[in-house]
Amino acid sequence: MIICREWHGCTLTLTEDGWRCEVKHSMHRRCKGWDYCKPWIYMVTINTQHHDQPPMPLIDGYRLPEWLLKAYGKTGHPHLFGELAQNLDADGKATIALNNFGKAVYDSIEGISKFYPQISIGERVVMPNHVHFIIRIKERLPEKKPLGFVLNKWKSGVNKLFKEIVLGLPKETHMEVGSSEPKALSTRLQAGREKHGGHGSKHPDAGLVFETGFHDRILFREGQLQTMISYVRSNPQRLWDVVHNRQYFNKIADWRITMPLLSGTGTKGAGNWWEYYPGGMQSLTEEGGARGLLDKVHIGGTDVDINNAVPSTPTITMTFNAIGNRALMEVPERMQIQCSRKMTEDALNNLIEEVLEACSHGVVIVSPCISEGERRVARAVMDAGYQLIVIFPNGIPADMAEYKPYGTYFDACARGQLLILSPWDFHAGKRSLARWQCLLLNDIAAQLSIM
Repeated sequence: MIICREWHGCTLTLTEDGWRCEVKHSMHRRCKGWDYCKPWIYMVTINTQHHDQPPMPLIDGYRLPEWLLKAYGKTGHPHLFGELAQNLDADGKATIALNNFGKAVYDSIEGISKFYPQISIGERVVMPNHVHFIIRIKERLPEKKPLGFVLNKWKSGVNKLFKEIVLGLPKETHMEVGSSEPKALSTRLQAGREKHGGHGSKHPDAGLVFETGFHDRILFREGQLQTMISYVRSNPQRLWDVVHNRQYFNKIADWRITMPLLSGTGTKGAGNWWEYYPGGMQSLTEEGGARGLLDKVHIGGTDVDINNAVPSTPTITMTFNAIGNRALMEVPERMQIQCSRKMTEDALNNLIEEVLEACSHGVVIVSPCISEGERRVARAVMDAGYQLIVIFPNGIPADMAEYKPYGTYFDACARGQLLILSPWDFHAGKRSLARWQCLLLNDIAAQLSIM
């Protein structure tokens, strides 16, 4: 294994399948040690200013036009570029109804290659509040003009389009950030300024249309390009699924769940996970769990039947963030799935058949999906249209206005098939699990299955 440690927030690992880039904790997935001038392929995502806030703060000295105030005043994200079309197209696919500004932005993405012939643009989509496009650097870019420089120039061009198309300002009124006095204006231009208010239309800190910086996914693995293309193409459909199934994408923060405590040796004889916890029981229960757990873990409480019809049961209470179909916790029949990494192919196929048979009778599967076998079982369950509770190691960001699961999890969530629970803070990229964390996930799955 080779790790390029100088990457800020990322590791680059050489595996049997090629180079793999893992982002540790950064929503702007820019690898600061990476040479963005050299030939490579990227999927770029750029969000609009305040894309995750319902209203846009008013810019000092500038009165936004009624059209823009209406756009920013909607419930949900500000939609600068258009709206999700109300109906599916003739092929049954969701589309974005771009406004004139959105159409101009779409065309301007292709125009990047006209100014930088070293670059070609692949699949692209303009969403109501962000853009995705695949960009290929065919030849090395000039020094001191890396991909970020190119994208900043493009964003400046989009700012000009915004002023002209949305605000109706003549080109001559455009001013750079930091200018304190405008140039001498003609009577016509002065009238235009008075009509739209203020003397400048660019946000003083981070630009008018787009937020600072950009997100990027760097192509490192075989087959990743097609995955990027599919993701860009499917964005309107994903938005449709969220809008029309919004109840399944509502996040649940700080959900305290009390579960029966596994007695003795824990899940499948592996030992109770807290025996392996750094700092031991005292750190776990008194210090709140210093290793990323959302809240203190309470162990040793009892659920006592008021009639003493059944013996009191030791319990464990933990805090989770969640997203998905909360009603799955109310299904009485739940079944834990735990697969050894040494499980044979025949044994795994037999397990999948047994699981699907149980699901056909209304059983909900519970799994952390750690091993490849567990992930294959989960995929089979979701592909068959059955329901699944996943104990997720990467966490769910409670402070983000909107969070969407990725890949097949997204599709299952949109159909109401999935509930994701996580006892940890959000962690972008793949999380390396310690032994106690693996045991914790498996124990939680077992405890949820018997509660």
